Order: sequence, then C-alpha cells, then structure tokens
Amino acid sequence: MSVKNHISMNKVVKYIVSVVIGFLIGCGITVCFVQLNRYNYEESDEEKDYIYLGNENQTIDWKNDAPIYEKGVDPNGVYSRTGGVLPNDSSAVEMAKLILFPIYGKKEIEEEKPYLVRLINNEIWCISGQLKKGYEGGIFKILINKSDGKVLMISHSK
Repeated sequence: MSVKNHISMNKVVKYIVSVVIGFLIGCGITVCFVQLNRYNYEESDEEKDYIYLGNENQTIDWKNDAPIYEKGVDPNGVYSRTGGVLPNDSSAVEMAKLILFPIYGKKEIEEEKPYLVRLINNEIWCISGQLKKGYEGGIFKILINKSDGKVLMISHSK
C-alpha cells in the first residue's frame, strides 16, 4: 500500500468516525429532548395559550402561601378589591361564557343572545339568555358573586 493510499484511507476512516459520532450525538440530544418534553400535548387545529399538566394530588395551604397583607387580600386569604373580582358587566359575561359553554355548548348559549345582564344589590351578577321570537325552548340563567367570582346558581329552563 502506498503512502498516498494510506493517507486517503485515514481520511475515509476519519470521515466515517465523524459521521457516526455526529449521529450518536444527535440521537442523544433527541432522547434528552424527549425526556424533558414528557408532557402529552393534545393535537388540535387551534393553538392553546396553556399546557394542562394533569390532575395532581397535593395539599395546598393557600391561606399561608399568600402574603396576608398583600394589597387586595384580606386577613382570611380571600381576594378582594374595589369593585370586586368582576367589576363590570363585560367581565361578568365573559366569566359566564367560560362556565356555560362547556356545560350547554357554545352554539346553544350563543343562540340566546343578546344576553340580559343585571347587577342585583351591587353584589350579584344575574346573566340570562333570551329566546328569539318564534322559538320554543328555554334559556340559561347564572348568578355570580361580584366580589369573589363564586358561581351561586346555574340553570337552563326547557
């Protein structure tokens, strides 16, 4: 074997070794990425603004975890602010839609537009649907506490 062939053979061996090492590094990086990205993402046509991490069993001491004297938190750990958690009609309607769409279906609730919105005693948002003229059926009604956002009642007549 001549010196020239020996040098060419060394280049070929180095090339093959480089390709194999690159392949192994690529596989290692892929495995690491898959391990780090272990959450199951649901595939859908629309991109979500959040990642659902599943249901976890753990104890949360929310009263002790939140700073008691933080602005907007009373000594009992309940969030409160001037105007309440739902200070206006538009925020109350958005909250109602978030609650009602999964229960009755978006189409059903949107067919009852325009919604009727009342604030009772400056404490409770009462939001209900309307039937269009000539339609038969029922309407939804939801009561939501203005100060803390707690849902007090949900119904849909028939």
